[in-house]
Amino acid sequence: MTFVAIMPTRPAQLQAPAAERLAEMLDERMVEIVATDAAFAHRYRLLTSMPGVGAVLACTLLALLPELGRMSRKQVAALVGVAPYAFESGTLQR
Repeated sequence: MTFVAIMPTRPAQLQAPAAERLAEMLDERMVEIVATDAAFAHRYRLLTSMPGVGAVLACTLLALLPELGRMSRKQVAALVGVAPYAFESGTLQR
């Protein structure tokens, strides 16, 4: 059974116009802040050049993972917990 098959679904809720404007303003402000630093701006451009990476995700990654651009992809995968490591501890094995 797939994850999607077991997760309950709910209809998408429409956002109030004020909430949409607020989200747009926050997005614009994050991009303005990134633009004030040349290194951040460069990494932002690299991140947003990838399909599926928009302003919010790029800014989030820059803020929470300053190691990006300084570590290998394997090191970053291990840091964020998505690296495929064998789970073996003593006699416990998966």
